[in-house]
Amino acid sequence: MFFSVNSGYKLGKSEGIDNEQESKKVSMQANKDVIVKDTKITTTYIYKKCGHKNITCDAPTQDMLGLSVMDFMERFPDYTIKDFTSENVSLIKIIDNYCDKHYLLKLVDNRAMVLRYNLEDDDFIIIQRTKLITNDLDVDQIKLLNRGKLFNSIDDVNKYIDSIKKY
Repeated sequence: MFFSVNSGYKLGKSEGIDNEQESKKVSMQANKDVIVKDTKITTTYIYKKCGHKNITCDAPTQDMLGLSVMDFMERFPDYTIKDFTSENVSLIKIIDNYCDKHYLLKLVDNRAMVLRYNLEDDDFIIIQRTKLITNDLDVDQIKLLNRGKLFNSIDDVNKYIDSIKKY
């Protein structure tokens, strides 16, 4: 198995690792700290599609308790570990989507819906049904809204809808 950590920690065979990287690898493997109920978990979420970051500080979840750094890497491979002690665990998670500061106007079942990204579900959820239907749109607008059009505010969504409505 091959695991990697943000600071260059790697397990497995790697060619050309310098002495500093080898020291970090040994240091990470030798880390005897485990997550306890008082450990502070700081997670930085980086959203690739918009470049925004969101930082959360939480208590460990039940499935994190008692995990060593190596156990954590095996159980949560989507996270990159920046720091790992029994007092503080600092994580990074890169999400290939937009953050919840953005709205997506998209056709769903021939109706334009306003969606927003939900981190817990790792998917967009519908937050508003609009009155805009495919009959109100030209071919180019239908193509655009089938893919989804991104907005920075709900006001921008409403202005766009008002600008394309047929009267």
